[in-house]
Amino acid sequence: MLLLFCDLSTSKSSLESLEYWLREGKDNGAGLVVIVGSKSDMKKINDMDKIAKDKGLMYFETSAKSGDGIN
Repeated sequence: MLLLFCDLSTSKSSLESLEYWLREGKDNGAGLVVIVGSKSDMKKINDMDKIAKDKGLMYFETSAKSGDGIN
């Protein structure tokens, strides 16, 4: 299992890092991959939900500030 966190409020740096870790996970047989987008309370710079859907990955959004997505 591979659990990846990304900052939804940053530009390309978080997305580029995510792509790198997705490749690493695939190359090392990670199996289940889950992406967690943080800072969902801020303006989104990227469409992480679409990216995850296109890749067939589980995806969740959270915000520590507002408490959304945190149980």
